[in-house]
Amino acid sequence: MFLVAFLFFILILVVFITGSSPFSSSSFGLTRKQESMVKAWNEHNYDTVYTITSKELQEAPLETDNLILHGYSAFYSGIAHYNTTEAHNLFSEAIISLRKALVLTPEREHNQIHYVIGKAYYHLGPYYYDLAARHLSISYKKGFIADDLFEYLGLAYKNISENEEASKWLTKAIDANYSSLTDLKLAEVYFSQGKYAIAADHAATALKASEDSFIQARANLLIGKTMIEREMLDQARIHFLSMVETNQSYADARYWLGEVYNRQNQPILARAEWREAVRIDPQHALAAARLRT
Repeated sequence: MFLVAFLFFILILVVFITGSSPFSSSSFGLTRKQESMVKAWNEHNYDTVYTITSKELQEAPLETDNLILHGYSAFYSGIAHYNTTEAHNLFSEAIISLRKALVLTPEREHNQIHYVIGKAYYHLGPYYYDLAARHLSISYKKGFIADDLFEYLGLAYKNISENEEASKWLTKAIDANYSSLTDLKLAEVYFSQGKYAIAADHAATALKASEDSFIQARANLLIGKTMIEREMLDQARIHFLSMVETNQSYADARYWLGEVYNRQNQPILARAEWREAVRIDPQHALAAARLRT
């Protein structure tokens, strides 16, 4: 019985890591309940796995296979219900279940567990980014590798302002699998470090590589901000004027154009741009603050 349970769990982990499906019906002497769980997992029906393991854990609350699968399925169900209160509860439940599993399982199984715990903490938001970085780092040190591990590590460190670590991991993420959004995040880290020329280069690369309007807009803004910081005010003015001409309702471009005018000792033009930013976006805090001075 122990051998069947162990084989069942190993097969589930293969699916979790590779995304492939090595199962055929009744091939391994699994119970009917286990076969149902395997089928649901292979079909990415994590809610079903979550329900089955919830019932199993009521009967045997410290059964390690169910604790781990319950944690994994709670996490992926949370991703499917993203930006809801239910998602927050599922991420929290995943963490509780998997932290129990850490106490009860051999060390060799901990790398994947720390990985999912770290991702769950990351999706819980700002108050948990430090714990996300901690568990993801442990996972990596224990030899675990996943396509998104470097990016999660970089973003977690970025969000707690550990910029050296953030730039290291985001660079690894880009080298492993280029993403214009990740490159933009790396540009933002370099900007925070005062490395404005490097930030501009990465933002320009992201701008060129992406067709996403959000990424293009944010990259363009960052390029203009690096010009301001490097006292390239004429170039910055031309840059932001071009952005405004392209999209006259872009409040952030209006605000930063006002900043350029302010630095060029043209307060009337600056305040006109800040007023326009607030007209477009009444919640634009930076522009509103400028108008109060």
